[in-house]
Amino acid sequence: GIKNIEKADVLRMKDFQKFGTPGRIGKLFNGKKGYEEAVRALEQELYKAG
Repeated sequence: GIKNIEKADVLRMKDFQKFGTPGRIGKLFNGKKGYEEAVRALEQELYKAG
């Protein structure tokens, strides 16, 4: 569910391992704050489509 991606722990799941460690993935979003902003933007788009 959408609530699962709000927690950075989701980045430890097997499906995300191909992108690297949680720290490396976080860097792709310019850190935790950037990741959280990206998740919020994704949520907004999903709710618009739903």
